[in-house]
Amino acid sequence: MSALKQGHLQGTTLYSYTRMFHQREMTMEELIREVARRGQGPGLEVIGFQSIRNFPNPGDEFIGKFKDLIAELGLIPTSLAVNADLGLRRDRLLTHDEMIDYMAAQINLASKLGFPLARVQISMTPDVMEALLPVAQKANVKLGLEVHSHHSPRHQEMVAHIERYEKLNSGFLGFVPDFGATTVGMPPSLIKKYRETGVPEEMITELLDLWQVHHAEGAPKDGRTQGMRMGQVAGIAAKYGFGETAIDYAINHCGLFGHADPSEWADIMHLVWHTHGKFFGMDENGDEPTTPLVDILKVYADHGYTGSISSEYEGFHWDKFSNPFEQVDGHQKRIREIMQGYGYEVRTKA
Repeated sequence: MSALKQGHLQGTTLYSYTRMFHQREMTMEELIREVARRGQGPGLEVIGFQSIRNFPNPGDEFIGKFKDLIAELGLIPTSLAVNADLGLRRDRLLTHDEMIDYMAAQINLASKLGFPLARVQISMTPDVMEALLPVAQKANVKLGLEVHSHHSPRHQEMVAHIERYEKLNSGFLGFVPDFGATTVGMPPSLIKKYRETGVPEEMITELLDLWQVHHAEGAPKDGRTQGMRMGQVAGIAAKYGFGETAIDYAINHCGLFGHADPSEWADIMHLVWHTHGKFFGMDENGDEPTTPLVDILKVYADHGYTGSISSEYEGFHWDKFSNPFEQVDGHQKRIREIMQGYGYEVRTKA
């Protein structure tokens, strides 16, 4: 048998452990130490505003302690997730110049903490991304725009970004694919939660049937389609007496479980250095029934991807019983198995 080729860098994001952090079961340092102890690195992604007090100005003491901890544990910073809070003010949206200043402070902190990439969000227009290019270059931090459900590489907003990045050809502007944009159904754990909270079977059936209709139509290419779909879901929830929480069902249905075909990731692989391995729960067979990992990772293997992938467990929103660390263990094991089948050895050491 021929030697396996070098594959991507294994990692995780602290976002997977949001519930444990919010309930104060573990501190940020304790989470990082457990990630290292379990071998869920060496890649480590951190959510700035979630994990770091006084972000993006935590002070030199925090910066020094964080870098010392990472060095002690042999971890590799992969991505600092930053926020593009366009609606930060109550009276109006941020202006172009205000957004640049707001993002620059976060990008500069990424550099100080040793992160090579800052994950940014879709409210960043191509113009803002281009304006931030000098900031990114000076800080030596790449900017990766997250492609999250309901978006896909072929959504009109993403296409505009692709065209701009290719035109600039800077090596600093790219994307962070999120596997949640390419799903094959709603998670069994979420449907179980619906039943446990009194959602009638008729409503569940209608939601699942509508999801399949949307899936057959494919990922929306514009905001109008997404708005219409959310309205359809909210209408079903209201019909069954869930009017007050209808928007929650619409966000779950339309905002987390995307309809893009995995092959669409090929459109942007030349602009990808980091990836969110979004998943919602491993089943009893050691598989993830919502995200088609075999098909998704085939695209990565075909392109010889050697960047990082953070396992990102998001089932914690509704699953209060599964252990998130065990979920990530299972997810990473499955990814290693799949990539070995494609002839790649996932990098699990610094």
